[in-house]
Amino acid sequence: MTDELFVSPHSLFQHHYYEYKNNSGITDNHRAHNVAGAIRTAQKTKTKTETETKTDVTFSISDILHKAGVDLTPEIQSKFPSSEEDVVRLYGSKPIIKGLSRCAAFRDSVPANSRMLAPAGMFNTGTNLVNQLLRENCYIPERIEKLGKESPGMRRQVPWGKHSPEFKLKAAEAGDIKHQDYVLPVVVIKDPYTWMTSMCRHSYSANWRHSPNHCPNLVVLDKDAILKKTIGEGNPVPVNVHYTDDNITHHESLVGLWNDYYSGWYMDASFPRVIVRFEDLLFHAEEVITEVCHCGGGEMTENFTYIAESAKTGDVHAGALGLIQSISRYGNSTLRFEPYTHDDLEYATNELDVDLLIDFRYDDDEVENILQQ
Repeated sequence: MTDELFVSPHSLFQHHYYEYKNNSGITDNHRAHNVAGAIRTAQKTKTKTETETKTDVTFSISDILHKAGVDLTPEIQSKFPSSEEDVVRLYGSKPIIKGLSRCAAFRDSVPANSRMLAPAGMFNTGTNLVNQLLRENCYIPERIEKLGKESPGMRRQVPWGKHSPEFKLKAAEAGDIKHQDYVLPVVVIKDPYTWMTSMCRHSYSANWRHSPNHCPNLVVLDKDAILKKTIGEGNPVPVNVHYTDDNITHHESLVGLWNDYYSGWYMDASFPRVIVRFEDLLFHAEEVITEVCHCGGGEMTENFTYIAESAKTGDVHAGALGLIQSISRYGNSTLRFEPYTHDDLEYATNELDVDLLIDFRYDDDEVENILQQ
């Protein structure tokens, strides 16, 4: 099994971007957010023949909901994306999983009866969903044999906290796990454009000045009276995240937060971990969870269980979306960019980490079309 299940079909996008990097003296160790020219050049050279077509559709939304036990009434069907092809255009026809090349190292270094899998990821990315999918469908046989059915090896979060960017804290600070390396992090990443709109609905421990009239607010606009005085029109709106009293991070903007968090997991974390896309937990859940489970040395239950209701509970998660609502929202290409002003969208296009966009197939020439309108 390769390091990923799917390679983006946008070969010209990647070719022109990496050609740009090479000619500009940018090394692979350089985090290349701020190379908008590479994105623009690549987007303009893509052709329709490279776009995935109807024959590339490998899933059925109706089948997914049927397997999840949803009664497909006409009202529910009316909420579907216009077609599966629309979802394919957004996210590709197959799931992407990064880090599979490190699975053998994890299994070889951790005793089978001590292996555990646990979710990690930024707020609003589906960490609760991946936790429930793993708990319902995956187990470590050797661990159950040693500790019983109540201990299948699926933790609610990594020992240092599922949202924390601190990948390796001292054991004394990491809860009840002596050997943190016994836990395989399952990191969830989400399309940055839809993730930022989710942050507007539920900001959790992220703090930045924003209002319902302008969010995501990546840069200060003329209408942002208070921010215009304190930060200045056209400047990015800074964000800080209060994980704990001793762990507060500062970022240039919401874009900066997404870049910093996931470039850390993707580029800096040298230990075994797998990274999955939130969108694939909606449209390719069984395939993704099976790969992740086997990566950690687990086995799948006989019948796959989908999570139809919201995986989030409690007042802090009020308004969280269930499977139907999530498919309706995240399978809709129009909703992806709808909340953004021209200035905010241009800033995002210029500043989002290009390596992450390409490797997780969040690159999209629709941004360029919108900016040209």
